[in-house]
Amino acid sequence: MDARAGAREVVGERMGSRHDDVALELVGWQATDHAEERLVGPAALRERLDRQHSDHGRTHNGGDATGRPRDPRRARMSERVRVLHVQRRPFPHEQFSIERVFADVRAGLPDDVDVDVLVSSFPSKGVLNRLRAIREARTAARARRPDVCHVTGDVHFLVLGFPRDRTVLTVHDCEPMHRLGPIARALYRLVWLTLPTRRAAVVTVPSPATRDELLGFTRVRPDRIHVVPNPVSPTFTNATRRDHDTFTVLQVGTRPNKNLARVAEALEGLPCALDVVGPLTAGQRALLHAHEISHRQHLDLDHHEMAQRYQNADVLVFASTREGFGLPILEAQASGLPVVTSDRSPMRDVAGDGALLVDPDDPAAIRPAVERLRTDPALRARLVAAGFANVARYRAPAIAEQHARIYRDVTRRAR
Repeated sequence: MDARAGAREVVGERMGSRHDDVALELVGWQATDHAEERLVGPAALRERLDRQHSDHGRTHNGGDATGRPRDPRRARMSERVRVLHVQRRPFPHEQFSIERVFADVRAGLPDDVDVDVLVSSFPSKGVLNRLRAIREARTAARARRPDVCHVTGDVHFLVLGFPRDRTVLTVHDCEPMHRLGPIARALYRLVWLTLPTRRAAVVTVPSPATRDELLGFTRVRPDRIHVVPNPVSPTFTNATRRDHDTFTVLQVGTRPNKNLARVAEALEGLPCALDVVGPLTAGQRALLHAHEISHRQHLDLDHHEMAQRYQNADVLVFASTREGFGLPILEAQASGLPVVTSDRSPMRDVAGDGALLVDPDDPAAIRPAVERLRTDPALRARLVAAGFANVARYRAPAIAEQHARIYRDVTRRAR
C-alpha cells in the first residue's frame, strides 16, 4: 500500500487538498502495511470502546454518568440527537478544566440530547500517537454512529477522523501561537487550527477574544464560529468561610501565561501566604524563595478539592497575560471570593463588575489591588456581591442549551 494513501486511510477521510498533503508531509508520516495494521488491534479497540461507552457519558434514558435521572420536563424535541463528546487523554498534574467544563455541559443538557464520551487512549504527544488517536476516533464514530461528533478541545486534529458535516470543534484559545518558535508555530497553525477548523461544520469558542484571534490565524468563515461561554459548575458555592490567621492569595495555574513570576514579585513583603494550584518548575520554586513568599502547592485536585481551595482563600489573583476565557474567575466569584484579574479581554469581560482590574505586566499595579482587598472589608463585600450577580450569566443549563441548539442545527443540516 502506498504510504500516502495509508496515511489518508488512518486520518479517516479523503481530504484532497494541497494543505492536507502538506500536513501529512510536516508530521513526517512513514507507513508500511504491517505498521498500519498494528496501529490499533480491532479486538482491543472494540473492548476499549465498549468499556468507555459504559464508563463515560449518558444513558439513553437521560441519566448522567452518575446515574442520576434527568427531569423529563426539560425535553425540547420529540426527536433525539445523539452526540459523541471526544476528549483528550489528560496529562499528569494538569488541571482538567476542559473536562470539567464539558462534564457540566452534559449535566445541563436537555433530555433530547444523548451524549456518549470517548476519552482518547493515546496522549497528544508524537506523530504516531496522534495518528492512532485519529484512527481510534474514526472507529468509534463508525461503531456508535452519532448524529454529531464534538471534539471538546485541545486535540483539534481528531476532527480529521469524523464526517465534516457532522463535526463540532471547540477551540478554547490560541495561546501556543504566542509562545512557540517559528517552525513549531507554523506546524501548530496548520495541524491544530487551519485544517481542523476547515474540517468542522461548526467551531465554538468561549469568548469574542478567542474568536477574533482564531479569525486572525485562519480563513474560517466568521458565520461558522459560535461564541459559547464556559459554564460555572454548581460545585462552587458560597459555603461558610472560616477566618484565616494569614491572608491567603490563591493562584490557579503555573504555565507562563498565568504570570506567577510577576504575582510573586507583587506579593513580596506583604503579610500573606500564597496557595498555588499546579506544578512548579525548579525556576518557579527558586523565584518564590527569592521573594520570600510563604506558599503551599496543590496538585491533581478533583472538582470538590478545587472548591475547597477557593473556600480556604481570601482572594483570587488571576493576573494572566493571555486567556481563552478565564474560568477560575467565575469559580472564585461563585465561591464568594473577591477577584483581582487582568484589565484585558476576555478576563475583564468574564469578571464583569466583580473584580479589581490590573495591568498584568506591572507588579506595582497588582500589589496595591491585593493590599486594598486585604485591608478593606467593605470593598471585599462589594466585589463578592457583584461576583454573585455576574455568575448568574454563566449557569450550566443556559450554556448547555446553547450547545444543544448547535447540535440540533448540525443534525438537521446533515440529514
